[in-house]
Amino acid sequence: MIKRIATELIIFFVLLCLLGPMMHPDLLSDPVERFEKMGELGNYLHPFIYTAVAAVILFIVRLIVNMTRKLIRRGN
Repeated sequence: MIKRIATELIIFFVLLCLLGPMMHPDLLSDPVERFEKMGELGNYLHPFIYTAVAAVILFIVRLIVNMTRKLIRRGN
């Protein structure tokens, strides 16, 4: 169970690190300015919310793929 939670946390943080620069390319060139702007607007949680939505979608896709694999193995 702990291994499963650790795997999901790793996937979450990898998604967070990938989605951030994809949504805000200036994060790579000038991260201080991006964080200052985020502080001014007070929207600290939006990266985590978007990442959580993406992680849930990815989890559902992985679940469907695993269930399909099990059904195919059972049929053979």
